[in-house]
Amino acid sequence: MRECVEVESCIGFKKTGENQYRRLRTLTGYVINETSEDYYLWDQTGGEIFPNQPNELEYAILFAIYKTGGECPATFSVDGTLCRGYGISKERCDSYPSYMDAQWDGTTCFTVQKQTILKSWA
Repeated sequence: MRECVEVESCIGFKKTGENQYRRLRTLTGYVINETSEDYYLWDQTGGEIFPNQPNELEYAILFAIYKTGGECPATFSVDGTLCRGYGISKERCDSYPSYMDAQWDGTTCFTVQKQTILKSWA
């Protein structure tokens, strides 16, 4: 856990063995169907709740994806009202949660900005 706090890109960790853990740096391509005791997500939501958020875990995941505190996920930049991710594969772009409205244009991945998502959950 200490190592995760010291590394800016760390959003949590996964237990891989009895005393072995792997840092998590991204949350894409997941399906929530039950609670897993092998994953530990660093909750950076500040306890805020939105009435229309999909569920408590999705809210924590949103803040993990947008961990840098800005309007866009790590490695993305603001492009007008969207976030632009260069060097993101189509597969990774397609694996973002549906509320991010990720779109692949053949070379670049675009998502909506964090405030757009939060407004839709308010």
